[in-house]
Amino acid sequence: MTASHGHEFAIRFAETNAYAGAVERRHSIPGGFVQRLRFFALVLFALSAPLAALSPVPIHAQEQPQQSQPAEAKAEEQAEKPDLPQLVEQVEQATKEIESGLVTDVRLEHWQARLPEIRQRVLEIGQAAQEKVASRRTLLEALGPAPKDGIEPPAVEAQRSKLTSTVENLESRAKRADVLAAQSQQLLRTVSERSRARFAGKLTVRGPSPIDPRTWLKVGPQLQEALSRLANGLKAVVTKDANGQHATRVLVISAVIAAFAAGVAMLLRRWLRRRFLHKRDPAPSYVRCLWVAGLDTAFYLVVPAMVLGLVVAYMGSVGLLQGLLEPVVGTAAFSIAFFFTARGLTRAVLAVDAPRWRILPLTNSGAARLSRLLTLAAAIYAIDILLVRTGRAIDSGEALRAMHQLGFSILITLLLARLIRRDIWTDPESETQSRYDSLRGWLVVGVGVFGLMTVVSVLFGYIELSRFFATRTVLSVLLASLLLLLHALVREAITACFGAVRTGSPAAGDQMASMLQFWLGAALDIFVLGIGILLALPLWGLPWQELWTWIVSAAAGFTIGEIRISPLDLVLAVLVFAAILGITRALQRALDTRILSRTRLDIGVRDSLRTFTGYLGLVLAALIGLSTAGLDFSNLAIVAGALSVGIGFGLQAIVNNFVSGLILLFERPVKVGDWIVVGGHEGTVRRIRVRSTEIDTFDRSTVIVPNSDLISNAITNWTHGNRVCRVIVPVRVPYGSDTQHVHDLLLECAQQNPYVTSAPMPYVLFNNFGESALEFELRVYARDTDYYLDVLSDLHFAVDKALRKAGIAIPFPQRDLHIRTTGETTTRPRPGDGADHPGPALGRDAPEGDPD
Repeated sequence: MTASHGHEFAIRFAETNAYAGAVERRHSIPGGFVQRLRFFALVLFALSAPLAALSPVPIHAQEQPQQSQPAEAKAEEQAEKPDLPQLVEQVEQATKEIESGLVTDVRLEHWQARLPEIRQRVLEIGQAAQEKVASRRTLLEALGPAPKDGIEPPAVEAQRSKLTSTVENLESRAKRADVLAAQSQQLLRTVSERSRARFAGKLTVRGPSPIDPRTWLKVGPQLQEALSRLANGLKAVVTKDANGQHATRVLVISAVIAAFAAGVAMLLRRWLRRRFLHKRDPAPSYVRCLWVAGLDTAFYLVVPAMVLGLVVAYMGSVGLLQGLLEPVVGTAAFSIAFFFTARGLTRAVLAVDAPRWRILPLTNSGAARLSRLLTLAAAIYAIDILLVRTGRAIDSGEALRAMHQLGFSILITLLLARLIRRDIWTDPESETQSRYDSLRGWLVVGVGVFGLMTVVSVLFGYIELSRFFATRTVLSVLLASLLLLLHALVREAITACFGAVRTGSPAAGDQMASMLQFWLGAALDIFVLGIGILLALPLWGLPWQELWTWIVSAAAGFTIGEIRISPLDLVLAVLVFAAILGITRALQRALDTRILSRTRLDIGVRDSLRTFTGYLGLVLAALIGLSTAGLDFSNLAIVAGALSVGIGFGLQAIVNNFVSGLILLFERPVKVGDWIVVGGHEGTVRRIRVRSTEIDTFDRSTVIVPNSDLISNAITNWTHGNRVCRVIVPVRVPYGSDTQHVHDLLLECAQQNPYVTSAPMPYVLFNNFGESALEFELRVYARDTDYYLDVLSDLHFAVDKALRKAGIAIPFPQRDLHIRTTGETTTRPRPGDGADHPGPALGRDAPEGDPD
C-alpha cells in the first residue's frame, strides 16, 4: 500500500463527512441518522486499511493517463468474448500443457477456471450458428425446390447458391463448436482428476516422524539454519536505503506512527462505545444483544485496524516492504488481525462483565472460563499462522515442521477437550439434565477423532494430512458458529416482526401469521444449511470452480429419454404457481369485501362468482406453472388417455361429483345459504366444493353430501325461488263451539304476529268433524324462512291464550278402561247407571270404550 492509498482513504472519509453534514442541513434530517452515516464511514475506512495494505498496488499503476481507459475497456471486452479460432488455440494450448505432464498447480487452477468459460462461450457460438442456420433454411424454403432441368433466373440461382453456401458454413461452424465443447469438457474432467490426484498426493506424502530419533537430531540444526535465513533476509532489507532514507529511521517513524494511531484509535473506540453501546437496559432482547455484540466487535477492531493500516501503508510508501520483509510483515499483520477479531468476538458474545447482554446461556464462571480458553486458542492459532507462513517463506526443514505440527495438534486437542467439559456449559449446582448432556457424548467422540487424525497422523509422518485436518476443522467450527449467530439473528428478527404484526391482528390473522412465520423459518433453515455446505466443501478440498460447475450442471437439469428435467425450472414453476395462486386468493378477497359486498346480489351468486374465480385462477396457475417447467402440452393427449383409463377403472364417482359441482355453480339449483332437505338431513348450505357440499344442520353438526346426490336425487329447497314460507297450525275445538268465533280468533292471532305477511293473507280452514273435536287449520306465510320456527311457536302461544280467554277448551280423545278378573264375574257401576248393572260376561272382550 502506497502513501497515496492512505491519502485517498483520508480524502474519502472527509468527503463522506462533509456530504453527511450537507445532507443534514439541506433536508433537516435527524442527527442520529447522520451520526450513523459518519460512524459507518469511519469503520469502513478503519477496516479497509489493513486489507488494502496486504495487496499493494504500484504507484505507476495509478498514474496512467485516462486516455488509455477506453482502449483497455475495448480490449477487455474483446478478450471476454473471443471468436472460435481464438478458442481453438486456447483449447490446443491447454491440451499441450495437460498432456505434457509438466503442468504446475497454478496452471491447473488457471485451466480449471478457464475451461468452463471456454465451453460456455463455445456453446453460445454453436447456438447462434444453429439459429442462423434455421433462418437461412427458411429463406431457402421460400425460394422453393431447385428446378430439375437446372435452369432458373440468374438472380434466383445466385441467391440460392449464396444461401446454400452460408448454410454449409454455419453448419460446419456449429459442428466445430460442438466438437470443441466436448473437447473442453473432456479437458476439464482431466484437469479435475489431476487436481484431486495431486491434492491427495500432497496429503499422503510421508515425511519425518516425530517419534523417530533422527528427527529430533535434525531439529536443532534446522532451527538454527531457519533463524539464520530469517535474520539474513531481514538484515538485507533493513540495511538498504529506502527512497533516500535509512531503514532505521523508517522503523522509528513506523513505531511513532503506531503509537500515535493506537492513542487516537483508543480515544475513538471509547467515544464510539460511549455513543452507540448503551448497556443500561435491564432486560435487553436477543436481537438487541446480537446487534450490540456486532458493534462491540467492530469497535474492538478499530485500534488494531488503524495501527496496522497506517504502519503498513507508511512502510509500503517508503519502499521498505520488499524481499523477505514483505511476507513476514503481511503474515504478522494477518495473524494480529485474526487474534484481535477472535478476541473481540469472544468478548462481545460472552460479555463476562455484563451477564444480561450475554448471547450464550452460560453461567458467569462458565463464561469466564470459556473466554480464557477461546483467547488462548486464538493466540495459539495466530502464532501457528505466523510460524507456518514464515517457515514456508524461509524454507524451514521437514523435521522442524513435523515437531511444530505435533505441538500444535496436541495443544489444540487439549483445548478442545477442555472446551467440552460440563462445568463450562452447564450450572454445576443444577441437578436437572440440560440439552448439552445429550450432545456431550457426540462431542467427546468428535474430539477423540480430531485428536487421532491430527496427532496420530503426524506421528506416522503425514504432516500435511494432520495440518489439513486440524486447520479445516477449526475453520469449519468457526464457519458454523458464524452461520448459527446469523441464523439466530434473522430468526429473532422474523419473530419480532411477526410479533409486532400479530399484536393488532384478529385470531384468523394470528393463525396465518404463525403459519407464514413457520414457513419463513423453515426456508431460513434450509438456506443457512445450503450456504454452510457450499462454504464448507471448498474448505475440505473441493475446488470452488468444480463445485460451481456441479451447481450449474445441476441447475441446468438432466435428460430422461426425451424429457429434460431442470431443478431450476421446477423451482421457478413452483414460484410462478404460488404467485398466481396468491394473486387469485387476493382477487377473491377483493371481490368479497370491496366489490360483491356492495352489490345487491344474494350470497349464493357471490359465492358462485368467488368460487369460479378460484377455479379459473387455479387452472391458469397450473397451466402457466407447467409451461414454465417446460412441459410440452402436445403430450397432454397421453395424459388425457391415462385419465380416461383411470375413469373407466374407478374414477367415475370422482368425475361425476366434480361435474356435478360445476353444474351446481352454474345452474345454481342449490346455492350457499339455502335451506335444503336431502336424504333425511336438513340444514343450510355452507360451502360448495369441487367434490362435495357442506350442510350445517340445526344441531350444529356438518353433513358432507356428494354433489352427485344433489343433482340426481330429489331435494327440498326452502329458499330456491324466494324466502317466503308457509306455516300451518292445526287447531281442535270441542263440539258445540261457535265455529265463526273460532275462525275470527285464529285470524286475529295471525294478524297480530309481525312476521306474518299480509299478502298472501292468512286464512283459516275448517277441515273435518273429528272423532272428538272440530278440526281447523290456521295457514299463514312467514316473511323469511329464518322466522319459520319463531312464527310457529308464537302462533301456538297466541292461539292457546286466545282460546283460554274465550273459554274454549282444546279436547282430546276419552277412553274407558274395563278391568276383569279371571274365574269370577264382577260388576262395576257405570256413571249414570244403577248399582245392579251387570258387568261383561266372562270370556268376552271388554269394550274399547266410546267417546263421551
